[in-house]
Amino acid sequence: MTGNTVGVIDLGTNTALMLVGRIKPCGKIIILTDEPPTVRLGHGVDSTGLLNSGAIDRAYKQLKIYATGAAHLGVMNLIAWGTSAVRDALNKAESLG
Repeated sequence: MTGNTVGVIDLGTNTALMLVGRIKPCGKIIILTDEPPTVRLGHGVDSTGLLNSGAIDRAYKQLKIYATGAAHLGVMNLIAWGTSAVRDALNKAESLG
């Protein structure tokens, strides 16, 4: 494997997207995987202000799958961020901490 393999995860309101690519020495990025499963983390956040336990469980399971897959692809640093459902939830610290 030539180059640096990097990965990012966008933990959104409905999907958990992971993109892994290998940066070649010339600067070109080769996409190794681009996965968009639906986890519905934001289910109910608008009405309750809270992330619900079922949604959190789905997100954790998907993040574990991503971590394993990224490791097999040689990713040394996997960066993740959460979008509005995660940022706005009143229980984000205890749910995702």
